[in-house]
Amino acid sequence: MGIQKLEDLEIYNIALDLAVWVYDVLEEFPDYERYNVIDQLRRSSSFVAANIAEGFGRYYYKENRLFCRRARGSLLEVKHWFIFSLRRKYIQ
Repeated sequence: MGIQKLEDLEIYNIALDLAVWVYDVLEEFPDYERYNVIDQLRRSSSFVAANIAEGFGRYYYKENRLFCRRARGSLLEVKHWFIFSLRRKYIQ
């Protein structure tokens, strides 16, 4: 059958699970980071799946690649903010 719809993409489902997990973890962050670290992590984690979805909807392969690269960039941004959060001892 193959991949017929967005939800058939394993990587999309993993990225969506990541965003949900990030939102859950952020419940434990200090309130004073609401408009900095929390906001950045919410945005970047959501953008990973969103870019995969947008790329999937594009007709041309090169356009899809562009959005996959953006997703990777957002994923690395998530990594950066978690490294920062570890150093600030917001998480263990």
